[in-house]
Amino acid sequence: MGEQGIRAFLLCAVSMLCQYAHSENHVRRTDVVDNSGSEYETGLGDADFARASTMKTVNLTELNIEVILDPTQGKRTEGDIVHSSSTLIDVARDPALIGKAAITLSYRMWPNRRIPYALSSYYGTYSRGIIAQVIAEYHAKTCVLFEPKTDDDFDYVFITPLDGCYSSIGRVGGKQDLSLAEGCIQFGTIAHELMHSTGFFHEQSRPDRDDYISIQYQNIFPSERDQFRKYDTDMIDTLGEPYDYGSIMHYGPTAFSSNGQPTIVAKQSGGEKMGQRDGFSDFDLNKINKHYDCNVNGHGELITTTEAVSVSPTTRSSRISFPESTPMTGLSTVGGECVDASWKCPYWMLRDAKAYCESDENVRQRDCRKSCGTCGGSTTVPSSTTPASQNQNCYDEFNSNICEKWASIGHCADTFSDYVRANCKLSCNAC
Repeated sequence: MGEQGIRAFLLCAVSMLCQYAHSENHVRRTDVVDNSGSEYETGLGDADFARASTMKTVNLTELNIEVILDPTQGKRTEGDIVHSSSTLIDVARDPALIGKAAITLSYRMWPNRRIPYALSSYYGTYSRGIIAQVIAEYHAKTCVLFEPKTDDDFDYVFITPLDGCYSSIGRVGGKQDLSLAEGCIQFGTIAHELMHSTGFFHEQSRPDRDDYISIQYQNIFPSERDQFRKYDTDMIDTLGEPYDYGSIMHYGPTAFSSNGQPTIVAKQSGGEKMGQRDGFSDFDLNKINKHYDCNVNGHGELITTTEAVSVSPTTRSSRISFPESTPMTGLSTVGGECVDASWKCPYWMLRDAKAYCESDENVRQRDCRKSCGTCGGSTTVPSSTTPASQNQNCYDEFNSNICEKWASIGHCADTFSDYVRANCKLSCNAC
């Protein structure tokens, strides 16, 4: 081989090495999202998790991607919460749901601490790796498992790049979209949306927030002020955890600002952490593990106490069976009168009285004997609604006690006013 041939060979070899290095280290926009073909459902595999263990994040703006720094600034309920039609009805029927730090109703939790999911084929290798990083964090530090759906899974989360970053809250039934557009492919944003899907709302809705933050309503868009609603203790479950400025579920200090000025001001130290999307706080992990009764110690071993433990960064999830939650207890009669032992009975009856009363012995014979009509041994299931009418044209479609509660907390004139006024005409003075 002559000198020119050797030179050409070396140039070719160098060119091939450069191309190889380029393909190995450079992330293209199509490695984030590529929707050029037909979409289908897929799942993460061993290769994705192996890649995730060594993958470094990239600056998506260098790929001309508009990065969504804070998903709570979106155009949905509290910015990034989306409701299916059935979920919206659930929320309208039970206004407590919209304020839960964690949903406590059993039908909204994922059974067996397992969340089936499917991943859009539009995601490229980079997105799959970052999503795998987040799921690996859940698996390492909680007992909640995100697993690819099977043919037997009717309820599942479909992670897909739609028009922003948003999720439903908890299990809503059937296929529920969790949108991660290309600008959402960041660890903290993905962790935030997946925490919504496990059953959590935003931190600053807590009843004790006024001890920790001050809402600057003069700096908030008037149309967005209801995004900062505070809820009472009978409507929110804090799971016994302290207020957490550093929660990945907390609004940022300028959320929904109309003038660039702060909308949330911290009253105590730690306020600089508000709105962080770097990763879970210790309290976030504690809440997830309490919500799903994980009851594991730092070595993934079952503990005998029913009190959830704090989670350290090295905590591993356990693959053993956990004890079931302690059932509700209470008397079904008071002074000989037939009553419900649980305050949740009216909401269960509104949702599906037949399903709750006939399928659950505890509900039928202990917790909701009045609502299920079993105080005298009868198994007759009541109708879902009983109009409390005062005249032929003006009455509440739903139970009058529920409608009166909605009216007292302002639901006749807020986000759900159309639905509430239509079904609670008497209580809302909407006849």
